[in-house]
Amino acid sequence: MKQRLKTFCLPILFFSFCLAVVPGMAAASEAGQARACLLAVRDAIDNADVHAFDAAVDTEKVLDHAVGVVAAAASQGGENIPPVLSLMFSPLSNVAAARQLLIRETAAFVRNGIASGAFAGKKVANAPTSQGMLAPLFADVSMGRKQIVHVSPAIRGENGAWLVAFDILDGGNQQTYSLLGRVEKQEFRWRLTAIENMDELFRRLCDEFAAQEP
Repeated sequence: MKQRLKTFCLPILFFSFCLAVVPGMAAASEAGQARACLLAVRDAIDNADVHAFDAAVDTEKVLDHAVGVVAAAASQGGENIPPVLSLMFSPLSNVAAARQLLIRETAAFVRNGIASGAFAGKKVANAPTSQGMLAPLFADVSMGRKQIVHVSPAIRGENGAWLVAFDILDGGNQQTYSLLGRVEKQEFRWRLTAIENMDELFRRLCDEFAAQEP
């Protein structure tokens, strides 16, 4: 009787063990996949592969978040903000239209920098070139290599997202920028959807822009 009871209980004990362990294993797996997303972004830039970049980055969502930070700073009359941005987000402008224009033009600039090989530190034969409506805004932006030099382990964020800290070395000005990426699952794949410390990054870039002024 005891042997039959023991045999009967084994599957129940095993199932209970799975209930306790599997959630932890799933979380570890998700953390690894979230970090792998940033490694995929790194490889896409290094290989001048804009299609792989778009697979790993929701560019428009990242930029929508970024432009929101820019618009808020510009509307508050922040110091060192480039005049073009101040004008675009002034009370007299169509802010909604300005946001969409900046997202579209910045996305084109980023994709061109990747596809051309500029952000990989090399030149790609027959690479596309683009001169958008906001070309003057990007005139002083470094076109040097954008190298992801460090990717930290992912940590749990909110609403199922993961946060991954990473550093980018700009080969144009030799500056390193520490970013905190938000990685979320979109239709069964993990993608970078926001830079959580964008406000801090924007302030630094504005200061660097001001330092370049004669």
